[in-house]
Amino acid sequence: MAFSKPTGKVLFSCFFVLIGSNTYYTFVTQQIKLPARYYKHIILLLFTVSLLLNTSLFAQRKLHFENFSSENGLSQNSVYSISQSRDGFMWFGTQDGLNRFDGKIFKKYFTDNVSRGKLSSNYIQSLLYDADNNWLWMTMKNGVNIYQPATDSFIKIEQIMPSAVILNRLSIKKVFSSGKNKFWFISYDDGLFFIDIEKQILKRYFENSVLSDKINAVEIHNGKIVVASLDNIYTLNDKLEFDKIELPGDFNFTEIRCLKSYANKLWVGSLTDGCWYIEDIFSTTIKLNKFTTPINEIGCFTIDTKQNLWIGTRGAGIVIYNDITKQTNHQVKIDYDKTSLNSNFLLSLFVDKQGIVWCGVSGGGISKYDSLKYQFTTIAKEPLNNNSLADNMIFCMHENDNFVYYGSQNSGLISFNKKTKLYKNFSVSNTSSIVDNSIYGITEDNNGNLWLASWSGLMLFNSRTKKITSFVEKKDLRTLRLYTVHKMLQADSLFVTGNFGSIFFSLKEKKWKPCRDITNWQTQKKVIGRHIYEDDQRIIWVATESDGLIKYDYKKGLFEPQTIQTKTISNSIRYIYPENNILWLATDKGVVSYNTITKKATAAFGKKEGLTSNVCYAIEKDAGGLLWVSTNNGLFSINRSSGIIKNYNKSFGLSFEEFNTACCTKSKNNWLSFGGVGGIISFNPLLLEENNYSVPPVITSLIINGVLLSASVNTNTLPVIELSYQQNNLQIGFTVNNLSNSEKNQFAYRLKGTKEDWVYNNERNVASYTQLNPGKYIFELKAANSDGIWNNDIKQLTIIIKPPFWQTWWFKLLCIFLIALIIYLFVKRRIKNIKRKANIDKQLADYEMKALHTQMNPHFIFNSLGTIKSMILDNQQEYASKYLSKFAKMIRLTLNHSTEAFISLQQNNEYITHYLEIENLRFNNAFDFEIIIGKNLNSEEVKIPPMMIQPLVENAIWHGLLNKVGHKKLTINYSIKGKKLLCIIDDNGLGIKNRKTENKTHKSVGINNIKQRLLLLNEKYNIDCSLEIIDKSTINDTDESGTTAIITLPYVI
Repeated sequence: MAFSKPTGKVLFSCFFVLIGSNTYYTFVTQQIKLPARYYKHIILLLFTVSLLLNTSLFAQRKLHFENFSSENGLSQNSVYSISQSRDGFMWFGTQDGLNRFDGKIFKKYFTDNVSRGKLSSNYIQSLLYDADNNWLWMTMKNGVNIYQPATDSFIKIEQIMPSAVILNRLSIKKVFSSGKNKFWFISYDDGLFFIDIEKQILKRYFENSVLSDKINAVEIHNGKIVVASLDNIYTLNDKLEFDKIELPGDFNFTEIRCLKSYANKLWVGSLTDGCWYIEDIFSTTIKLNKFTTPINEIGCFTIDTKQNLWIGTRGAGIVIYNDITKQTNHQVKIDYDKTSLNSNFLLSLFVDKQGIVWCGVSGGGISKYDSLKYQFTTIAKEPLNNNSLADNMIFCMHENDNFVYYGSQNSGLISFNKKTKLYKNFSVSNTSSIVDNSIYGITEDNNGNLWLASWSGLMLFNSRTKKITSFVEKKDLRTLRLYTVHKMLQADSLFVTGNFGSIFFSLKEKKWKPCRDITNWQTQKKVIGRHIYEDDQRIIWVATESDGLIKYDYKKGLFEPQTIQTKTISNSIRYIYPENNILWLATDKGVVSYNTITKKATAAFGKKEGLTSNVCYAIEKDAGGLLWVSTNNGLFSINRSSGIIKNYNKSFGLSFEEFNTACCTKSKNNWLSFGGVGGIISFNPLLLEENNYSVPPVITSLIINGVLLSASVNTNTLPVIELSYQQNNLQIGFTVNNLSNSEKNQFAYRLKGTKEDWVYNNERNVASYTQLNPGKYIFELKAANSDGIWNNDIKQLTIIIKPPFWQTWWFKLLCIFLIALIIYLFVKRRIKNIKRKANIDKQLADYEMKALHTQMNPHFIFNSLGTIKSMILDNQQEYASKYLSKFAKMIRLTLNHSTEAFISLQQNNEYITHYLEIENLRFNNAFDFEIIIGKNLNSEEVKIPPMMIQPLVENAIWHGLLNKVGHKKLTINYSIKGKKLLCIIDDNGLGIKNRKTENKTHKSVGINNIKQRLLLLNEKYNIDCSLEIIDKSTINDTDESGTTAIITLPYVI
């Protein structure tokens, strides 16, 4: 058995540790009397320390992890298996439930909340995604389930292969795929199973042997199936039987847990014997090698996209090994570091499509390693590391060939030796005040000494003696409360600005000297600079906090303010970055470009262009020409040619996002460093990897009127959904499985049929629409990854909101038909009514003409003329004249009334009166008559049909009164009864029974005429008229004779 060189080296180094451990064991068990059970942990600690000290074996580059646990929504914190489905969702099997993860939200599946099918157990042993069938296989202690993402449903294995029902009666711990529709299942006690779904074949191995409960792993190595029991390895031969691999020296493993084919070697992980790899396993020259790990408990393997082997231990974290470089990296949980592993006990490892490594740990949930997230190095104060930054609040930086110097808020000057990698800090204050120990600016003179602009004044740091000397004139406030210091390029002086203005300091004379100022500008305003730049024309440019950019020609002694504050340009300037004749200014309103030739300032980059914070602190340009800007919301890279601005914040691994004024530096190897409230962020922009992985978005939910669409419906595969007109309030949830920096994913959506413009949303994964009108809509969704790369595929969901029945085409057609029918019927009825009315009018005219004829009949006229003649012959000229006058007036009224549909009651009574008077004159006052009008009647306003009363009056005279002997009386009474006008013509004549038969015909003609007219009036005007004739002799309890005619008319005004 051969050992690798690294293995031998570490064994040698650990030999002494183990010898010392035995002595230590005696000490702790006998002298301190600790229980023996602590011995293992003490030895593990000593062993780990020896490995960490052996830097040639473990190249320690700390990796940063993002951790998820039940606090983030995971159902349980022991993750035994991990997989990824076609749509990009991550799946985690735990002791209590199956979890789907989209980078933000965990969706949990339990036995009691599955909508379609059934999950057999909440304890998920292993997961395997089958891309050929789009299935997620899962094993558990009571069988095998399959999750179908297309329908969001669970099925049992016998539903696709009935002969495999036996697997649901056994405890299955692992599933492995060796090709399309070919799967291997490892049981706890009943051996190994192979199924071919396409051919419906089930084959069983190690069923009745001593190995039936010892099979632990299956792997494909160099095209062959390899199986591991607890102590041996077997390979599948051409006869589909397993042969044992004979290892050198009849070597047997103990408790093999996992296998992995890596770098043409078969790697073996044991729970008690550590990690091994076998070379040429299928030849006669097999080589067995021990690979050293911190402990011998190996639980899982995986291979990342950079061809590194990840070895998960059960208690000592992860070992990462590269077979090409032979370098090994060890990652462990660090208690105070939230970006370290969440636990040292690894249960599962998985690499997704983006190259992200997901680590399932015991009791700690999931640790996610994303190489794109933590690409920035943070230099900060570490509580348990004495060799770290002394203060996290950094105000300024300066770098030379051997050292990097940092000016801090509370700890004075901090130096970092590039060779020894050691930090050291120096206090600049002679007082106990922390404020006086603040350093805001550093410059270096020609002798390599540092000059410090501190709150307590100007300080000299001798780089050789490491001593600090103060140069302060207490009488001159300009030498105190300093912000920045600049070594003049062509003069042996310092230009210093602070809280009380600017001043020069002569390095040769070690004296303070005032600035030459021919315009006395500083007497009006103090130049309180935060950053100084001197160009090759010996012009000093000062960035001030309130007076903008100041140009100072110190040879001429001329101060000239250059910028004027506007709505888009701020006079609060914090940094100057020169580029040819352009000065790039970091201001409180974004980045401003100032042209020193045209003297024009232009707002170049702000919130409108893509910065999320307008407060800019410093600017540096990288080797690729990008401008890097530090702000209150992280770092921004600005590509001026394309206009693309990228924001790097905590989601990209920055430990803090707020930076400090003019605190930056660029090293000779193109590394950029920016200081802020949490230390220093350092990185090489050319080494930053871009996230080029961008996938289509996924629709995860649909809420209709506040009710979630049934979980049995897969909203992501749903092409069309039809809703009623009442279901018009929608919330569409979505995600995109770009799992690298997932919080920086971007979305754009629109609803065609409403607004055509895209809505860009980076925060909420939901689109809401309310009170949608009936119609057809198309919801379109697209997504971009954390680097702003948009996927070309647009997700679509057609939404059809059905109209209410009254808005449907058939209902509208029916309405049109009904309207047409109604119009037709209306016109038809109208025509009919017109014809009917015309007919009624004609009949009325006929009956009125008959009535007129009745009134103007020849008998009446001849009798009247005869009466007049008799009066004249009897020499009764006065009576004849009166009779003739009344007769003429009556004829005139008759003709006038014949043209009217209705006449007033007064007109009617006038006519009746004339008629009665004529008849009474004619018959020598043979009868009395009386016309009574009710008190509530206004005879001028009440209307009645003409020629309606006179025939009844005439009938009463001629057939009732003239033939009677004795007193004769005729009464006409008008009264109101409800809404009716009653006209009662009463006589005390003979009555109907006593009339002569020869007069009945005349009566019937007049009365029938009236009745017909009343019927026609009822029909034409929709009124209620009636005529009733009563013979008084028929009324009980009366001896009176005569006739009463009652005509009922509407009370018309």
